[in-house]
Amino acid sequence: MEQIFLDAFKRHLLKEEKILWSGKPNNKKLYSKEDAFSIFHGTCMIAGGVFGIVFGTGSLDQIASDPMPFIVSILLSTPFFIVGFYQLIVKAIRRKYKKEKTFYAITNKRLLIFEVGKDEKVISKYISQINKVDVNTSNKGMGTIEFGENDSDGEFSDINDVENVYKLINDLRSEIN
Repeated sequence: MEQIFLDAFKRHLLKEEKILWSGKPNNKKLYSKEDAFSIFHGTCMIAGGVFGIVFGTGSLDQIASDPMPFIVSILLSTPFFIVGFYQLIVKAIRRKYKKEKTFYAITNKRLLIFEVGKDEKVISKYISQINKVDVNTSNKGMGTIEFGENDSDGEFSDINDVENVYKLINDLRSEIN
């Protein structure tokens, strides 16, 4: 892990706390199962925009004689293209950017999520207060660890070697409890 982020984690450590594991999300995975609707919706919106332009304008002879229907169909189809483009591409780019700026750490007392952006954000969960840990694993050893009850901030998403990290968290929970 980059030294800058290790130094940032060390600034947030408590007394007698040490980092046992650190990592970051794998940013090669741009889409997940939850994105299926978004992909479908974006594709439909772009197709709707194309349909509106192609079938709303008529033939080239009609466009040459009266360009107003063509202009109207372009104006009405533009929002479909924008929404479709956002659903298909912009969301993936934003997710990748966020993953590049997110780092995780497990200490002997807490789980830390560190996000760098306009502001530095550190999310801390004491291991003794975590009552539930779930893991979702892919076939390539990558996965997501969710800790806590329905807390979207309480997860290490798309990490490599997820089984060993999950085992480390459960071992720490057993030691503390």
